[in-house]
Amino acid sequence: MICRSARRGRRVAVRFDAQTDDVAASRRARRGHGVLEGGTREHPRALQPHRHRLRGATDHRRRHERTACPAHRQSVSRSSQSRLRNLAFATRTVSETDTATGDLGSIERDLTLLGLVSMIDPIRAEVPAAMATVLAAGVKVDIVTGDFSLTALAIARQAGLVAPDGSPGGELVVVTGAQLATMTDADVLARAGAGGTVFSRVAPEDKVRIVDLLKASGRVVAVTGDGINDAPALRHANIGVAMGASGTDVAKQSAEIVLLDDSFASLVGAVRLGRTIYQNIRKGVLSCLTSNIAEFTVNSASLGLASAFGVPLALNVLQILAIDLLGEIFPIAALGRDPEEGETMRDEPRDPAARILNRRSLVDIVVAGGVMGLLAFANYLLLYSRNSVDPFVDVVPLTVLAQAMTITYVTIMVCQLVSITQRRSVHGFFTRYQFTNRTYWLAIAVAVAIMLVIVYVPAVATLFGTAPLGILDWAFVLGAALIFLAIREAGRVLVRK
Repeated sequence: MICRSARRGRRVAVRFDAQTDDVAASRRARRGHGVLEGGTREHPRALQPHRHRLRGATDHRRRHERTACPAHRQSVSRSSQSRLRNLAFATRTVSETDTATGDLGSIERDLTLLGLVSMIDPIRAEVPAAMATVLAAGVKVDIVTGDFSLTALAIARQAGLVAPDGSPGGELVVVTGAQLATMTDADVLARAGAGGTVFSRVAPEDKVRIVDLLKASGRVVAVTGDGINDAPALRHANIGVAMGASGTDVAKQSAEIVLLDDSFASLVGAVRLGRTIYQNIRKGVLSCLTSNIAEFTVNSASLGLASAFGVPLALNVLQILAIDLLGEIFPIAALGRDPEEGETMRDEPRDPAARILNRRSLVDIVVAGGVMGLLAFANYLLLYSRNSVDPFVDVVPLTVLAQAMTITYVTIMVCQLVSITQRRSVHGFFTRYQFTNRTYWLAIAVAVAIMLVIVYVPAVATLFGTAPLGILDWAFVLGAALIFLAIREAGRVLVRK
C-alpha cells in the first residue's frame, strides 16, 4: 500500500497488523490527524458497525451510512465468489493528542467506510488441463492460502480441483485458519492427505504444520509459493517450488525448483519428465544386469564342464568386455532419450522407498539372463556337433574353438539387443513406440557394426579370439534370438494376466 500526504499535511505513522491483515496510516492535517485504514479480511475493522460524526451530515445520510456495512459485506461475498480479492478503506479524524502516544490501535474505531477495492489475479488458461493431468496421475492436491474462503473456493473450482472423493461434481472441503487451529493433527492429516481441500486464511505456521504432518506420514510433499510467507513451507517441503518471475528472493532461496514462467503447467511437465527419466534409468539398469546374468550363466556352465571334462571356456575376457563396453553400452545410453510412453501420467505415484531391484525385477532379470545364457551355450555346443568335434573327448582345433567362442559372443549380443528393445515399451517388442527414438536405432546400428568388425576384420578378430561365421551359423544365432523373444513376449503376457 502507498500512502501519500495531503497538500497541507505529512504522513507521521504507518503500521501493519499481521493478525488482521489491516494497514493503518496517520497523517497530520490542518485540524488534528487523519487516520486511514485498509483491510484485506472479509470483515476488517473498516466494515464493523460504527458511528459517523461527519460535519453537516443529515439524519438520512447517517441512517444510510449505518446500513453500509451489511451492504458491503454482501459486496465482499459476491466479489469473492467471482475470484476477486478485496481491500476495504476507512478513515477517521482524530486530535493530535490521540496520536501523541503513537498507539494507533487505540484510535482505530468509529471509522467511516470509504469504499471497497476488488482485484483479480486470473489463473492461466492452461491450469485446468494441467490440474486434470496431475489428478489423473494420482497426485493429491490441496490449496493452502491466506485468501478469503469464498475467493479461494472460487479459484479452486476454476482451476479444476476436485472433491476428496474424486468426483468432479463433488463439493470441495473448505477449512479456515480458525478451524485449523482447533483441529487435531489426525484431523488435519485426514483432510490434507485426501486432497481436494481448500485451506483459507491460514498463517505461515499453519502451512508448515500441514507440510510437516504430511511428511511425517510418509508422503512426498511439494509446495508452490511466491511470497515471504510461503518461505517456511517451501523450506520444510520435500520439494519447494517458487515462482521465478513474480516470486520474492526469500521464496526462491527457500525452494529447490524455480519456475521461470510461473506456470503450474511447467510443474506438471517436470513431474512427467521425472517419471520418464526414472523409467528410462530402470530400463537401462535391468537391461545391463540381464546380459551380466547371461555371461554368468555361460561362464558357470563352461567352468563346470571344464573342471569335469576339460571342455574349453565359451568366452574369454575380451569378448565379455566387448559385450559390456563395445556393444550394449550404446543402446543402453540411448534409452535416456526415450520419450514418455502414453501411460506415464496415469500411473499412481511411486513409493519413494521402492527399489528398482525389487523381487519382481530380480526374477525378471534372472529368468531373462538365464534363458539368454542357456541359448548362447547351446549354440556353443551345437557348433562342435556340426563340425563333428566332441569337446568332451577330442582335442578341439583352434579354428573350431574360435568359431564356437564367436557364436557364443554373437548370440549373447543379438539376444541382448532384442532384450533391450523389448524392455523399451511396457507393451513389448511389436509397438509403434519402438519408432519414437531415432537415436536408439542409430545406437543399435553402431553396436551391430562393432560386432561385425570384431568378427570379420582379421586384425581385430585375432585380438578378440574370434573367427568368421557362416550363413548356417547366423541362422542358429537368429533362431536363438527368436526363441528368446518368444519366451520374453509370452512371459510378458502371462504376467499382465
